[in-house]
Amino acid sequence: MSKQIIILGSSGFIGSNLLRSLMKDNKKIKGYNSKSLNLLNRKKVKQKLGKLKNKTVLIICSAIISKNSINSISNNKNIKMIENIIKYIDKQKIIKLIFLSSVDVYPKYQNFKITEKTTPQPETNYGLSKLECEKKLNFFCKSIPLLIFRLPGVYGPGDKFKSTIGRFINLSIKKKIINLKKKGAEKRDYVYIDDVIHLLKKSINSKLKGVINLVSGQSYSIKKISTEICNLHKSKLKLVEEDKKKKINHLYFDNSLFRLNFPKFKFINFTDGIKKYTFNIKQIK
Repeated sequence: MSKQIIILGSSGFIGSNLLRSLMKDNKKIKGYNSKSLNLLNRKKVKQKLGKLKNKTVLIICSAIISKNSINSISNNKNIKMIENIIKYIDKQKIIKLIFLSSVDVYPKYQNFKITEKTTPQPETNYGLSKLECEKKLNFFCKSIPLLIFRLPGVYGPGDKFKSTIGRFINLSIKKKIINLKKKGAEKRDYVYIDDVIHLLKKSINSKLKGVINLVSGQSYSIKKISTEICNLHKSKLKLVEEDKKKKINHLYFDNSLFRLNFPKFKFINFTDGIKKYTFNIKQIK
């Protein structure tokens, strides 16, 4: 029997981009969103995933992200969705499972570069839920190749301006002032959506498994990123001073493991990413 690809969360930012890209390649693919398959409904999960006809690569992009990171209700739902998948999916037909996790599983404050060996210490309920989902999938996939990508901030067309960079671009285009707390000193690693999609597609047919931080290894300050956006759109930036006693939350990554598995891959730098994102917005308008 031929192989099929199933994407759970196909209407979300990453899932919709992945589905669209795979369909261009004429892949045998199915995409389920919250309307076509409510992963919180056990009966529906069993109906759709309980009797698969083909060998299947399952890609889990589904996630409920609360605006309030301490909101435990939505994050408990994330865990419940994974529990339902594990319990009712036709395990015999799954030949590979790819789960999109988050770097939120790591501690926020540290003076070292994060690697896959860094002990997870989530400081938000969202991070906790992602880590719990990883644990459940690892137990379930003892005989199934499981690849977990821990993602940093992902931005680009389709994020509906909800990413940090997307929000800044939206404000800048509208000529609204971008207010930065802590003077924008915090440093982050951001990845453009096209890079994520390319790497997911490349991973589908590979033997790659385990946990990999899908990060560029380059962290830039929020100020540097927003300044570049403002210069591009000729808008204004305002730095807001906060309590100096508050810790500045930097996130640095050592992406040696990523480089080992994708030695020739070159990430889109944020300058080019911002320009590509802006060009896409103008094309739509």
